[in-house]
This record gives sequence, C-alpha cells and structure tokens, in this order.
Amino acid sequence: MSAMDVAPLIQDGFIGGLGPADAVPLDKVETTPLAEIPGLVERARTAQEKYAQLDLDDRVALLKKFANAVLARGEDITQILMRECGKVEVEARMVEVLPTADLLAFWSSEGPGLFATYEPELDALAYPGKRATVERIARGVVALITPWNFPVAIPLRTIFPALLAGNAIVMKPSEFTPRCARVIEECAREVYGPDLLVLAQGGGDIGAALIASGSMLLSLPAALRRVARSRTPRRKRSFPSRLSLAAKTPPLFSTTRISSARRKALSGPLSRTPGRIAPRSSVCTPRAGSQSNFATASLRSRRSSFLGVT
Repeated sequence: MSAMDVAPLIQDGFIGGLGPADAVPLDKVETTPLAEIPGLVERARTAQEKYAQLDLDDRVALLKKFANAVLARGEDITQILMRECGKVEVEARMVEVLPTADLLAFWSSEGPGLFATYEPELDALAYPGKRATVERIARGVVALITPWNFPVAIPLRTIFPALLAGNAIVMKPSEFTPRCARVIEECAREVYGPDLLVLAQGGGDIGAALIASGSMLLSLPAALRRVARSRTPRRKRSFPSRLSLAAKTPPLFSTTRISSARRKALSGPLSRTPGRIAPRSSVCTPRAGSQSNFATASLRSRRSSFLGVT
C-alpha cells in the first residue's frame, strides 16, 4: 500500500487509521465537535465543585476503585495498545498496564501527606511573631493533552494526583491513540460518573480549543508547551494558590538590595516548597524612596502577579 492510498486519519467526523503493525483498518472513533468544548469544560467544572468537597480519605477510596477498574480492563488495554499503537504484548503489559498498581500504591499512601494542610517554618527575623498555613486547594478543571507513545501510562501519571487533589479532567488524547483513552474514560465513568473525567476526541483544532477554554491548569507534552503559551492570553497562564498569614504586618528584610528583597518577599515564607506559591495576602513595604524600584523589580518576576506592593 502506497502513501497515496492511505485515507486521512480524521475524515467526516471520525478518527480512522491503520494498525501500525499490520496495516489493518482500526475501528472508527467519533470526534468531538468544536462547539461542544466549552460545554465539556463546564460539565467538568460543575462536577468538580461537588467532588472537591469530599474528604481526602473519600477521594483516596474512589481512586483505589478507579485504579482497580483500569487493572480489571488490563487485557482489553493490552490488545488495544497492540492494535493502535503497535506495541508488543510484553511492553504493553509491563510498561503501560501493570505500573498502574505502583501509581495507586504511591498516591494512596503518600498523597494524603502531600496534600495535607501544614505550617511551614518562617524566618523569625523576616517574619517576627508570625505563623503561616499552607492549604493546598484544587485548581478546578485540568485540561490534559497527551501524546501517542505511552497513551495509558502518561495520562494516568497526571490523572491520579489530579483526581486525588479534587480536580476534574478534560482529556484530549492523541488522534493516533483515541481508543486507549476511551477505555480510561469508561473506567472513570464507572467510579466517578460521567462528568468528572471527560474526553475531547479529535485533532489539533480540538487541542487548541481546549487550551483556549478557560481551564484552570494545562498538562501537555513538552513539545506543545511553547505553542500553547503563544496561543494563550498572558492573564490565563498562571493562577494563584492561597497563603494565609496569621498577621498582616509587613515582612522585614535585613537587606538593602532590591533584587534580594524581591526574592524574599516572593518565596521567603515557602522556601522549602515548590516555587509556584506566592504570598498574596501579605504586604511588603520598602523604605521611602525605593518603592518604585522595588515594584519594578517585583513585577518582572512571573510569580509577583499576586503580591500587593505599597
């Protein structure tokens, strides 16, 4: 069969294609109309608002049921991987299916501790007489765009912690491996209902629509991140987490360097945590005459959008 004889992968609203190992036509998968993407996101958002109210222990229990549902479909997933992805049986089982059990073991045992509220240690000189509380809250809707090479292992690596944290997911799988994603959605539907993890099937236009849909967080292959950033309005590229300080007086820094004060103001309270959380409730007051320089330096940092400067 020559390249001229191969039909387009997406045609007349369906994803077709040939098995890469034997060139046998694959069963067709219906694509998601572009106009339905905003509705899918809103469905997931509505389901997430209720789901996020569950206790963490309840979310762990549901995650175990979801993982077990995936493992119960292990034979189906293996056969689909062999047909649509061209994997050999041992790779499909050992790399894609069985690691689900390891993911479950990790997130069910370590997840509650990672997501628990805690009090970080504060610098007593910079924050005299203060206490801080870090509360990890769900982002809302996670837009998940996944590649074709590991169409089960890679999505589950994000799906498990996202669900455990209280998020909903709208997943756009590669158009080359839509059938694996369909099984994942069916397993999630058995446990969570029809709206907490939903699929958006199709090509690049579906992915672009999902990026522009207003989801709270994007998870996508590294090769697509630069494209996504170029197509996403700057105001939607990052979102704040919350830091509650017991006191509201300005922090004090024993430095006269603007750049050093700016770094401490942005990351000082959470120096032992990932640098994605910025103190939005505290107010930093530079000495008279340096406010303008401090504000300019702070605004150059991508984490300073939620810092009040007076």
